[in-house]
Amino acid sequence: MIKKLGNDYFILALGLILSLFLMQCSTGGADDDSSGDSSSDSDSDTDTDTDTDTDTDTDTDTDTDTDTDTDTDTDTDTDTDTDSEELMPVLAVDDFEDGDHVCLLGSYWYAYTDSDNGGASVVAISRDEEDEIVMDGEGYESELAFKLAYALDKGEYEWDPYVGWGVNLGSDDVPFDASAFGGISYYYKGAAHKVAIEITSIVDYDHYSYPVKAAKEWTRVDIPFSHFAQAGWGEVEVLDLTLVRNIAWQVQGVTDDEGMILIDDLAFLGTDILEAEKDLEIRAADPPEKETIEDMTIDNPLHTLAMEVLSKGANLTNWLEEGKFEDYKYDEEYVQALAANGFKAIRLPVDLDQYIVDRDDYFAGDVEFEVEPLLFEILDNFEAWTADAGMALTIDFHQYDGSLDIEDDLYVETAVRLWTAVAEHFSTNTREDIFFELMNEPELSADVSSVNQDDYTVFAQALIDGIRSVDTTHAILFGDVEWNSRIPLAKREPFTDDRIIYVFHYYEPFEFTHQGASWAGLGTTRHLPWPYSEDRWSEYSSDFGYIPTIEKWHFDGLNRYYGQANQNWLYNSIVDVKQWAVDNNVPIICNEFGVYERSALPEDMARYYGDLTTVLDELEIPWQVWFILVDPKTGEMNTDIQEAMGLAPAAD
Repeated sequence: MIKKLGNDYFILALGLILSLFLMQCSTGGADDDSSGDSSSDSDSDTDTDTDTDTDTDTDTDTDTDTDTDTDTDTDTDTDTDTDSEELMPVLAVDDFEDGDHVCLLGSYWYAYTDSDNGGASVVAISRDEEDEIVMDGEGYESELAFKLAYALDKGEYEWDPYVGWGVNLGSDDVPFDASAFGGISYYYKGAAHKVAIEITSIVDYDHYSYPVKAAKEWTRVDIPFSHFAQAGWGEVEVLDLTLVRNIAWQVQGVTDDEGMILIDDLAFLGTDILEAEKDLEIRAADPPEKETIEDMTIDNPLHTLAMEVLSKGANLTNWLEEGKFEDYKYDEEYVQALAANGFKAIRLPVDLDQYIVDRDDYFAGDVEFEVEPLLFEILDNFEAWTADAGMALTIDFHQYDGSLDIEDDLYVETAVRLWTAVAEHFSTNTREDIFFELMNEPELSADVSSVNQDDYTVFAQALIDGIRSVDTTHAILFGDVEWNSRIPLAKREPFTDDRIIYVFHYYEPFEFTHQGASWAGLGTTRHLPWPYSEDRWSEYSSDFGYIPTIEKWHFDGLNRYYGQANQNWLYNSIVDVKQWAVDNNVPIICNEFGVYERSALPEDMARYYGDLTTVLDELEIPWQVWFILVDPKTGEMNTDIQEAMGLAPAAD
């Protein structure tokens, strides 16, 4: 606790003197290592969202206010990042005992809501006659604290509602220099929230933040600057601690969430907070013995077709699956760029039910079912562009809005009618390299943690029947439950339709493919080697950006990494689903895989892509990568990755 000295002027003077002294002694500057940030070592991400969705998203939002979901339930466990008893504050920011809106460093507290973005959330906070904030909460072992109550209401806002508050420490012209410190500390009581260090060089609101759990009782958090991370939807920026503008908090949730938060004894901590404990072991690499499959023969013409036209494919991500069409993020020029870089197929994720005329009125029962012509205009363009480029086209029903409900008769009927309309539209098209993918990852599509396989099979069969009522020739793609996992797929009985290709998605080892992914809870992680290297390993998980808020199973993954981060392990993990395909004489495809590039080193990415595509090629499984590898602006891709994946660029 920051001791209450009873003389605010003395505290202010002492704090300012100490701050100036520490800043003069500091050699940290703009490249201060205490930030622990890895963003400066990786390229800016041109495609920041993914569909691997533990959501994660599962949320893959690109909106500045939607990337950190915080639980406002004050019954959850409390969270302390470090052993707070051993850490003493270095510079007090505010102890709130003077009761006014001015902090001990002479700057000001503020609060805000989502009203500027169309939301209707409200805050209740005491203010004086000049409309300045008054500190009237009961403090931690003291008289006063910051206090804010809130009620969330989405209103007309597109994303999740929010409220926030913070303290100004600097300005764009004169930022605050926090490079002499190692982190921040404060006591809080109440709602779950995120706290952010806002710096002047970040202009898209993707500030470095840290999630804090709800607490019934007063709880202290000590947060090293190295534990803050960007959410991932903005431009990559280094956490330059010489450019601090604000320390800011935000609560985010859903309409009708209500709660309260108390904050006390906000302070900067010294660099002793950066000390880490050994929690990993440096071991020799231990790849497993490669398993064998005696016969990979699939005597099925659809398998032959899939190998010829679907392999070496690319997804067009974070566009039509996120919402209704506005403009062409990917156009004919981009299709040609993919072909020029050696890709031979396109998977087009699109949320088909966005194109129901008067969609909300239809689901309310007020209007009849009708498909907007815009959908067919988009699909026809991609049919023409892919034909010109010599590329196959998969139309993938893919949604992020959670609207899938296989228990709702109207929704099932609607999905059937949508696919029937699309299939009928293409029924006279003689191209055999147009494919219909029934539904992407059902858990993501329904925004649930699990979907019953038997129920999903009934739903899928209804979609198949709808398509086959108008089109008996074009092949169908089907992915199973558990986010299109290969594991349930390898246990099922195939459908009786003999024109189905079976889909699985592959993002393993997850700790490697999702390093830096905030929606997966790995926003701070970075620079895992591929393959595992004893020389590049560490006894400290913190060297790879692992912090206490990361779920235990990811730490377990690090402890297994020495045996899993290799090509043999990849092969062995996929061979079972290949054996299932052979046993049932059906084709399979891996049409999502890849590495989130924000925090992975390019050379490691290239080696991983090379290892995995080599495995898929050896097992005669066509593949399509999820992450955008060809820059939409330049039409170019990393040549090391291109070579590793066996993509032959088109001759000039």
